Amino acid sequence: AAEVIGQNIKIMMPPPYHDEHDGYLRNYMQTGEAKIIGIGREVTALKKDGTEFPIELAVGEFEVGEEKFFAGVIRDVSERKRAEREQLDATERIRAIVETVPDGIITIDEAARVETFNPAAEKLFGFSAAEVIGQNVRILMPEPYHSEHDEYLHSYHETGNAKIIGTGREVMARRRNGSVFPVELAVGEIQLGDRRMYAGVVRDMTERKLAEDSMRYLNEALEKRVRERTEAVKDLQLAMKQLREAQDQLVQTEKLASLGGLVAGIAHEINTPVGIGVTAASHLQEITETINAAFTGAKLKKADLAEYLESSRQSTTIILNNLHRAAELINSFKQVAVDQSSSERRRFKLREYIDEVLISLRPQLRKSPHRLVVNCPDDVELDTYPGALAQIVTNLVMNAILHAFPGGATGEIRIEVEEDENQVKLLFRDNGVGIPASQLDKIFDPFFTTKRGHGGSGLGLHVVYNLATQQLKGSMGVESAEGAGTTFRLLLPR
Repeated sequence: AAEVIGQNIKIMMPPPYHDEHDGYLRNYMQTGEAKIIGIGREVTALKKDGTEFPIELAVGEFEVGEEKFFAGVIRDVSERKRAEREQLDATERIRAIVETVPDGIITIDEAARVETFNPAAEKLFGFSAAEVIGQNVRILMPEPYHSEHDEYLHSYHETGNAKIIGTGREVMARRRNGSVFPVELAVGEIQLGDRRMYAGVVRDMTERKLAEDSMRYLNEALEKRVRERTEAVKDLQLAMKQLREAQDQLVQTEKLASLGGLVAGIAHEINTPVGIGVTAASHLQEITETINAAFTGAKLKKADLAEYLESSRQSTTIILNNLHRAAELINSFKQVAVDQSSSERRRFKLREYIDEVLISLRPQLRKSPHRLVVNCPDDVELDTYPGALAQIVTNLVMNAILHAFPGGATGEIRIEVEEDENQVKLLFRDNGVGIPASQLDKIFDPFFTTKRGHGGSGLGLHVVYNLATQQLKGSMGVESAEGAGTTFRLLLPR
């Protein structure tokens, strides 16, 4: 009050009232023409902070003695204005929603006459609003709904027993052209004063029904395919199991065939020193019987005894040397054969074991003109499965003899060993014809061979790869080019 009392009232008025007020008041004093005084109306006022707000202003005139005063009663109508605006906005929003919603909205009175029919309903049913408003809503219904609707509505008014009102469900509707289509209908009851109305929201279900039918068909087809696929997977798993069993059997057969070949070769190789030993022993037996007869008959001469002693020395030397040779072959074969026929793991010196394997291969190697060179430090030790390693060395050496030097060519096969702290690398090199690039990525595949019908089963390198990567936990690779030889690289953990 202290800030206002004594000030011109226009400090509480925004333009244009601020500028016009004094002139308006003078005019009233001179002419008695009133715009607000004694009348009142809504105007805009100004707060101290400069904001404007609507007010309802009533002004009265009174006198005290000869002095004239004016009294104003001001009521802030901001909330009322806001409520009016919101009500107007809500009405406009509702109208906009009804006009633009994609679902059909229909209202009917208690006699089932259509009162509103929005654009979505026009599009849905094919009727214009003018054709429907005032008509019984059953014109939008096919049988049996068409005949039953009025009775149903009457029953609801009498008993309150609702079938759709307040619940909603899927029903059938009828278009202007007579076609019938599925809709989802939700109906609500509206009370406007004494009037009772019903508002229905109608949604076309045609596309959804088609989608449901399509989905049902697809689900049935999918279930059928899943059943068929499940059976196929079972068949495939059975086939894979049988294939693995057959493959394991073939690999075992290949190993046994290799061992059988080793036995045959060793048996042939042992025959030579044993035969020489038998011949020398037979000769020793004969000269012993002769010298014994001479001694018994008192006919033994010094020269005969000397000759017998020399022959005995030679015979025993021959027998001993050949028995040593046979024993060496048997020991090597025994160790390699035991390793190949078992899965025992042990520690062994690599160079000694490679030599034992090569001794067991001597019958096959002797038949070939090739030079075999081993370059391996004597102190390299492995703790692994020697049988698997023997099989690998045997297969790779025999593979080189069989494939690398066709047409009687003479070449060189090298076994080289390189080591570091945790690994050992074995290189099997030959300077033969090499492997064509088109075959290089297939040589470890089972049953792949270029010598089918000539001693090649196609399992040798497949066995080598499996032994190296699975049992020995190593890796296997090959490098080759036509005319430049072949190198197999075997990397093993120590």
